[in-house]
Amino acid sequence: MKRILPLLKKLLPGVRQLFVVAGFIIAAIVFYNLGAGSHGGTAESPSARVESKPPNAASIHPIDTNDDGTIYTCSMHPQIKQDEPGDCPICGMELVPVDVEQPVTEEVVDHTDHDAMTESEVLGYACAMNCVPPLEEPGECPICGMEMQPVVEDRGTGPVEGDPTRRLAMSAEAKALASIQTSSVVSRIPERTIRLVGELAVSEDTLAHISADVGGRIDELTAEYEGDVVQQGEELVLLYSPELLAVQQEFLHAEAALERLPANALETVRRASARAVHAARERLRLAGLSPDQLDAIAESGEAREQVRLYAPIGGTVVVRHAQEGQYVTKGERILAIASLDTLWAEMAAYESDLPWLRVGQPVTFISEAFPGERFTGEVAWIDPVTNMRTRTTRVRLNVDNESGKLRPGMYLTARVVSTLGDEPRLVIPASAPLITGERAVVYVQVPGADRPTFQGVEVVLGSRVEDGYVVEEGLVEGQRVVTNGAFQIDSALQIIAKPSMMNPTGGIAMTGHDHDRRMALPGGPEDRPEQPVRPMDGEHGEHLADIVHAYIGVQEALAADSQEVAQEAFHNLAGQAEAAELAEVVGPAKDGASAETLEAQRRSFEQLSAVIIPIVREHGNPTEHPVRLVHCPMAFDFAGADWLQTTKEVRNPYFGAEMLTCGTVKQEWRTHD
Repeated sequence: MKRILPLLKKLLPGVRQLFVVAGFIIAAIVFYNLGAGSHGGTAESPSARVESKPPNAASIHPIDTNDDGTIYTCSMHPQIKQDEPGDCPICGMELVPVDVEQPVTEEVVDHTDHDAMTESEVLGYACAMNCVPPLEEPGECPICGMEMQPVVEDRGTGPVEGDPTRRLAMSAEAKALASIQTSSVVSRIPERTIRLVGELAVSEDTLAHISADVGGRIDELTAEYEGDVVQQGEELVLLYSPELLAVQQEFLHAEAALERLPANALETVRRASARAVHAARERLRLAGLSPDQLDAIAESGEAREQVRLYAPIGGTVVVRHAQEGQYVTKGERILAIASLDTLWAEMAAYESDLPWLRVGQPVTFISEAFPGERFTGEVAWIDPVTNMRTRTTRVRLNVDNESGKLRPGMYLTARVVSTLGDEPRLVIPASAPLITGERAVVYVQVPGADRPTFQGVEVVLGSRVEDGYVVEEGLVEGQRVVTNGAFQIDSALQIIAKPSMMNPTGGIAMTGHDHDRRMALPGGPEDRPEQPVRPMDGEHGEHLADIVHAYIGVQEALAADSQEVAQEAFHNLAGQAEAAELAEVVGPAKDGASAETLEAQRRSFEQLSAVIIPIVREHGNPTEHPVRLVHCPMAFDFAGADWLQTTKEVRNPYFGAEMLTCGTVKQEWRTHD
């Protein structure tokens, strides 16, 4: 006991200090809870704080932000939000930073607050990656698993002409971020500079030929080489001709017989002798002898073994067709002479340039032989026939060459500044229209709207001018058309299922990827009546079945990206087509068999499909498996292409593994009975 009491005295200060610290901690906790629960009764619950936001603030789903509270969103698709910079997965625009601590202005519509949207505003729910068409209910994308975002229509205000469903309104900030620029539709005389290429040639108007009027041997040829300059009347050819010698002797005999006639000879005899002399003289003239030469032969009374040929014009020897000592026949050319004071320029013009070219137009051209020097010519002739292989038309210019600088064969580059008639026409900048196939869409800014609003208009374009297009129908002078950012507007219309460039009818548009047949739209192959089948005889049906089987073999090989297997399949198809005597199938099949690249094989397969699909449409499916007609709108740079296949799953022969399932089944033929 004596030992315990001193020990308790030593521990008492420490225990007392421990109680003090514990009491202080308990008191702090109590006071903190009392203060947090009171504050004059003005503390707000989390839900109350949300409701106390300014009326113009947009609620945003919780999302991870940077340390400074910044997120990145798309100006055209606000439902896209992420904590890192990048590009919008829908339209490809660069994402812009937004401070989540600051309220968004009234003009920026928040598409993520599902509860704040009325049922009439929500058009559907779309995948940010555009895997599937917009769906009616929210949820996750059945393809990529991303959350489906609501698609909301921004109605806007202001007078709108035409189809109101092709209208898109946006905020001024969104317009600026999308770099949308507009330009006025103007009326002016269209002008364009046409560029032509070609070469100089000898003018046929100044070309003359020296030919043998009678058969013989060339004993002498004065023009020794091409390019030799000769004068008119200069002796060029000395020709020996036994035939000409015989005609001369006949002429001399006729002349002598006429002279020997007595004065009392009968008039009929005298006229007959005169006719013989005239006939022989005419034959010598046709043989190339001049009247002076004929008179000299008659005076001398001697036949000449050789005949001399003279230059009909002064100029340059451009062609030597024969050499000394060569035998020539009657009518055979010996020399060609041309005057180079005037030349022809043979130019090539594309079909699109023909409306701008007219006979009589002045043309400026340059030659590589004289850098910096310009020459002039005039359009003298436009070929009425277009070359089917090069798709060009010949245009001939008359060129003055008195200086002698220009020479036939020189390469030329020409410029023609031309106007399209004398009447003003509507012209828009070249960047304004969105052109796809036969359609052209222009977005017009709606005047008088309370926010930037744009209306899609289909136009009919005329000729291409220097900096734009002539508009035949669809616009009026003074309207403002979008010249930069039209594609962003068009993509936004596609997202909200409105009519656009790629989807002119509007509504839900397939992306070209038939991922799930359960999402097929009404009017698909299941809802269409079966194609009527024309009866076939046994032999015909057997041949057609072999051809379709071989065609399917090509399709499957191309879908598998196998060039060698496709080559064998093309060979097989060509053999089946030859047996069936289908020449229109043999050609593309042989082209595919000889193609050196997979891309060339796919081009040949497209030609085959254009032949075989109509045959199946006419006669039906001759095989024992269902045959399906599939269309891919993205093939060949969005030109689109069709093919036939037997599998239910889409297997694209034009893309292979790159986009194997790109395509939509348009029609199905069941097995042939």
